[in-house]
Amino acid sequence: METWFKHRWTVLLIIILLGGFFRFYLLSDIPPGLYPDEAMNGLDALHAVESGDFQVFYSDNNGREGLYMNLVALMIQIFGVSAWVIRATSAAAGTLSLLAMAFFAYEFGLAFFSDRNKKDRDRLAVLLMLAATLLLALSVWHVHFSRIGFRAVLLPLFSAAGFGFLLRGFRLGRRIDFALSGSMFALSFSTYIASRILPVVFALPFLFSGFVRQDGRLRFVGGSEWVRRIGIFSAALLLVALPLIGYFAANPADFTGRAGDVSVFSAENPLTALLISSGKTLAMFHLFGDFNWRHGVAGRPVLDPLTGALLLIGFALIVRRLVSSRMAWLVFVWFGAMLLPAAATAEGLPHALRAYGATVPALLLASLGAVWLWDRYRQTIPQVLRAGTLSFLAVLILLFNFHQYFFAWAGSTELDGAFRGDLTRISEYLNERTALHDQELQQAEDEARIEELSGAIDYVIVNEPYNVPLRGIPMPVATIRYLTSDHPGIAYLTGDDVSAITPIFGRTIIVTTEPPDQDLEASIQAAFPAAAREDRNGYTVYRLE
Repeated sequence: METWFKHRWTVLLIIILLGGFFRFYLLSDIPPGLYPDEAMNGLDALHAVESGDFQVFYSDNNGREGLYMNLVALMIQIFGVSAWVIRATSAAAGTLSLLAMAFFAYEFGLAFFSDRNKKDRDRLAVLLMLAATLLLALSVWHVHFSRIGFRAVLLPLFSAAGFGFLLRGFRLGRRIDFALSGSMFALSFSTYIASRILPVVFALPFLFSGFVRQDGRLRFVGGSEWVRRIGIFSAALLLVALPLIGYFAANPADFTGRAGDVSVFSAENPLTALLISSGKTLAMFHLFGDFNWRHGVAGRPVLDPLTGALLLIGFALIVRRLVSSRMAWLVFVWFGAMLLPAAATAEGLPHALRAYGATVPALLLASLGAVWLWDRYRQTIPQVLRAGTLSFLAVLILLFNFHQYFFAWAGSTELDGAFRGDLTRISEYLNERTALHDQELQQAEDEARIEELSGAIDYVIVNEPYNVPLRGIPMPVATIRYLTSDHPGIAYLTGDDVSAITPIFGRTIIVTTEPPDQDLEASIQAAFPAAAREDRNGYTVYRLE
C-alpha cells in the first residue's frame, strides 16, 4: 500500500489547511477597499442585526438571495463592522467548500470507478478526492471569490455537499442522506441565481437509478424504494426552500431580477449571440479570461496552464465514458449547466463570477485527468519517481497560483480603483470625525447644544453616475454607510440637494465622492461662500466656516 493512501486523512487535512491559508492570508489588506456591491451585502446584514429583520431575499441592488447576508450578520454580531468581516465570511465558506469537495469527489470516485476491483476502486476514489481538494484549494479562480464579499461563494459549497450526500445515499441506501442532499440543494437556491439550473443536474441520478436500457428500450426498474427516496429528497428540499418559495410567490418580479436585462435572447440575433458568448465562456479556461480586475488579473485564464491541460484530459475521458458511465453524464451536464449563466448573457464576457458555479465540476474534471495519468503510468514508473513527479507538479501549481494572486494581481495598481479604495478612505476620515462628534455630544451639558449636535453634522454628496440607486442615492454610498455603521451624524445627498444642507458653521463638512464638476462647485460656493475646499486622495472636502 502506497504511503499517501495510508496517510490519506493527514494529507487531506494538510490540503484543507493550505486552502485556508490561501483564503485568510493578509485578508485585511488584500483586496484593498470595499466595492459597493460587497458593502451592500454588509449594509443589509448590519440593518438585519439592528432591526432583527433577517430576510430570505434582499430587494436592493437588483435583488439578492439572503443567506450570505444573514451569515455576514452573524459575523458582525461576533466581530463588529469592517470590510474584513464581510470577506472573512467568504473565506470561511471557501474553506468549507474544500471539505464539501473532498466528500463529493470521494463519493463520485467510488461510483465512477465501480467497474474496478475494490482495492483499485478505493485507491482511485481517494486519489481523486485528494487531487480535487488540492486543485480547488489552490485554484486562483476559487481563491479570488473566497476573498471577496459576493454571495456566489456559497454555491460551490452547497452544490458539492448536495451531490456528495446524494451519491452516498445511492451507495449506502440511507434515507437520511437523501434528506441531507435535498436540504443542501435547497440552501444552494439561497446563494446565487445560477443555482436555479441545478435541478436539471440533480434529477439525473434519480433518473439513472430508476430507468435502465434493455434490448434497446428504456425500462422502469425503480419500485417503491425509488419513489420513497425521491419523496424524502423532495420533501427536505421543499421544506428548507419554503421561505424563499413563499417570498417569490408573493414577489414574482424579484424571481427574474436582472437576468432578462443582460440575456443574449434579447439580442437582435439570439442564436449568433449565444454561440459567441459560449465561445468566450469556454475560452476563459485556456485562452483569455475575465477582463474585470475585481475577478482576477485582467484577461488571464481562470486556470493555471497545468490544471487547464488536466481539464482537457478529464473532459476527453468523460466524453469517451458517456456511453458506459452514468457518472460521466452527471459531471458533463453539471459542468455545462453551470457555464450557462455566463454563456446566456451578453455583457462582460468572459465572466468568471457568473460561471463560478462551474468551479467544482471543472476541477473535478481536471482531477479525473490527473488520476487517469497516474493510473495509466503507475505500473511503468517507479514509485519514488512517481511520488517525486506528483509532488513537483503540486508545488508548481501552488507557486503559480500563489504568484498569480498575491503578486501579479494583488500588486497591481488597478485594484484601488477596482475596489473603490477612495470610498474606504472617505469612510476612515468620517469615522475619525464621528468619534470626535460622539465624544463632544457625550460631554455637552447645554440642552440646546445637545439638540444641535444630535442632527446630521457631516454631509456626503455622492456625485457620480451609477445605474443602480440605493434609496435615491447612487450605489457607491453603500460602502460609506456600511463602514461608518450608518452613523446618524452623516447625511447623504446627490449633487442636486445642496440646498438641503443645514450646517453647524465651524463644524460641518461636505464630502464629495468624486472631484466636483463646475455646476456642483458653483452650487456649493453659492450656498456657502466661505467654504474652504480641500482636494484629497480621490475625493474633495469642503469645510463650512
